[in-house]
Amino acid sequence: MTTALNTWRRTLLLTLMGTLGNAAHAACTSAYYPIREGLSRTYQGTVSGQKVSYTETVSRVSAGGFTVTTTVAGAPPTTATFKCGPAGVIATPAINNPALKITSIKQRGVTQPPELSVGKSWSSGVVLDGTAQGQAVHNETDIVMKVVSSEQIKTRLGTFTALKVVSTTTVRMTMAGQKMAPPAIESTSWLVKGMGLVRSALPGGTIELVKFK
Repeated sequence: MTTALNTWRRTLLLTLMGTLGNAAHAACTSAYYPIREGLSRTYQGTVSGQKVSYTETVSRVSAGGFTVTTTVAGAPPTTATFKCGPAGVIATPAINNPALKITSIKQRGVTQPPELSVGKSWSSGVVLDGTAQGQAVHNETDIVMKVVSSEQIKTRLGTFTALKVVSTTTVRMTMAGQKMAPPAIESTSWLVKGMGLVRSALPGGTIELVKFK
């Protein structure tokens, strides 16, 4: 049971890193996440003592949405679908976990609102049902995000003025009839105008943008 929970939490962390900056307004573009066909971002870092490297590529851009395909070395690519609306963008997360078979997934809230500024807060959530290791799994994940400041950040691509976003993620999970409520996960992300997510700091790891084109 502990192994299954740890696997889920690692998957969740990677999913959050891949979706926090991926948002746009009704026209599917925003100052802090520009959208255009073929745009790609490559991230590298370490999570839970393991080196992580992945590339996100934007495609199928329209007035109503777009997709982001995430490619990780040694694993099949996963694709997340984004829908744009007046309230912001809602993303269907791409969960790449062979041990988890999803039968139902529902979103609530928005991944990111149309405009961001210091003091802005919002929430997002996912309700998921499926099976893992032959056992029924029910998961409810809620994320509360807030832009806490604007600050200078130094990265491998240069020094930028970024919005600092603090996120608190709460997970409630039932597996094989047993309820689990691990401690909330707090993470920090930095978003830059014209680029999007440039760094994420999570428990036990940091991911940074190393290529943008």
